[in-house]
Amino acid sequence: MYMYMKRIIFYLALSGLLMSTWACGEKEEKSTSSVSVFCTTGDADEITINSATLSGAAFASGAKTPAGSACFFCSTNGESVDALLATGTKIDAGIVQGNGGSFSAVATNLSPASTYYYVAMVSFDGKEAYGSVKSFTTLARPTEIIVTAEADGITESSARLYGYADIERISGSPKFGIIVSTQPNPNQDNGETYYSYEIDRNNKYYVEVAYLQEETTYYYKAFIEDGKILRVGEVKSFTTDYTKVTELDLFTTTSSDASYELCLTVSQSETLWYWPMPENAIIYYKGAKWTSNNQSVASVGEESGSLEMQGWYVTITGKSVGETTIVATANDSGNIIAECKVKVFAKSPVPEAIDLGTGIKWASFNLGAAAPEGYGDNYAWGETWPKDKYNWSTYKWCKGNNNKLTRYCPSDKTTFWGGTGKPDNKEEFKDYNYADDAARCALGGKWRVPTNAEWAKLMGCCSTIWTDNYKGTGVKGVIVTSNVEGYAGKSIFLPATDNLPVELNSNVDIAGCYWTSSLFKYTPSSADCMIYFFAEGNFDWVELEGDRCLGFSIRPVTE
Repeated sequence: MYMYMKRIIFYLALSGLLMSTWACGEKEEKSTSSVSVFCTTGDADEITINSATLSGAAFASGAKTPAGSACFFCSTNGESVDALLATGTKIDAGIVQGNGGSFSAVATNLSPASTYYYVAMVSFDGKEAYGSVKSFTTLARPTEIIVTAEADGITESSARLYGYADIERISGSPKFGIIVSTQPNPNQDNGETYYSYEIDRNNKYYVEVAYLQEETTYYYKAFIEDGKILRVGEVKSFTTDYTKVTELDLFTTTSSDASYELCLTVSQSETLWYWPMPENAIIYYKGAKWTSNNQSVASVGEESGSLEMQGWYVTITGKSVGETTIVATANDSGNIIAECKVKVFAKSPVPEAIDLGTGIKWASFNLGAAAPEGYGDNYAWGETWPKDKYNWSTYKWCKGNNNKLTRYCPSDKTTFWGGTGKPDNKEEFKDYNYADDAARCALGGKWRVPTNAEWAKLMGCCSTIWTDNYKGTGVKGVIVTSNVEGYAGKSIFLPATDNLPVELNSNVDIAGCYWTSSLFKYTPSSADCMIYFFAEGNFDWVELEGDRCLGFSIRPVTE
């Protein structure tokens, strides 16, 4: 190819030189004698037992028309141009452009294992030019009428199998194909028969076989049927590929990501689905071994599912209050595991959903309580389990401090991010399907932690009255009563939980602090919270930002 391109460049340069010379001559008229034509013969390609593709290129200057005609002369007896013109077969190659245009034609009806000589010819304005004489040798005809060839395109479940059938040596309309079996001697009784309906110029054909078993050796042979006569080639074999599971993706009916935490109450069950990766591994999935680190807290059922169900699943059942981890280990790769942390809560009393006309319904008592005067439990923002200590060293979604967050961080706050890759760019519990919403975990249904906008609307639509003894219980707090038309008189009670951040306590007598579900996106180590307090004898509400690691109350809402 390199030498061929050098010739093209040389002829183009020579053509330009001639054109420059004619342009500088005394005669301005162009005659047929001033036409300069050059031709090159290219190498033969796509050589079979009875055909070959011939190529060439044309260069012309001074011609009246930019296009000329092209052809080849081909013979087994001509080693010179004159001999080929005298004895060769002319093969038309059509119209060719004179600016280095290429042309080709297929020589057919050739004899197997024979040497052929050929030359390219072009004509512009009646002036002809010939390339150099070249040669090629056709392929030899197989000694066998049917030959089995090597397979390719092998995957876990499919392969492409080849054969050669010398149909010219068979009369009539023979059928040809491949027999495939898992037995070393494949035949039509122990295997599958695949027919091919196309054969190329080299008498080669193929069949596509599918629905094979993973990591299995198959035996095959080519065949040709001529009436009642079945001729077969030699037996060859191939082994399908094997796909190991590299990852198990977990999800539930309510969450697309169960890799962090699953919340249950005692006796509650949840279906834990999983998907083997890479994607094609699901076709050959061999199952997993599932265990619970503490069967007394949560148990794991038998594995179920199928390809038709688009996945596999196990059932996790809460047994007693506590925490455990469910572990899945892929059977075909012992080091590939998936884990799901499970927290089992006591069955929380479900509060009454009170409609104050604000667009959502408010719980009649705090999360973790059983009555309106109950204080309930404290929770860090984004955690679903009360605990003894609330600081950055115990906070779930960081690596020890407030500038190493591992969840809920805007994409432009990289200085606060300590997780893998880029910040997750999440700002609300709904962004993780409420997996980190303490109210949703404890109460189920559509219960959740309210947003800052929902708290603000509550304060804007209601009046507040302080009481030192709510309904004779001795509990201090604020009664929030609706001012919305049609909802007048409806109210909720927010007990004074006295869980205000330490830095504000010096100026506060009694206070209650409640989380919203909204991240403070400007400083993502904080989240919005709603605080009410008495300061110097005055009662007030204020929205502040609190460190996410702190423990505050939650007043759930529902649709």
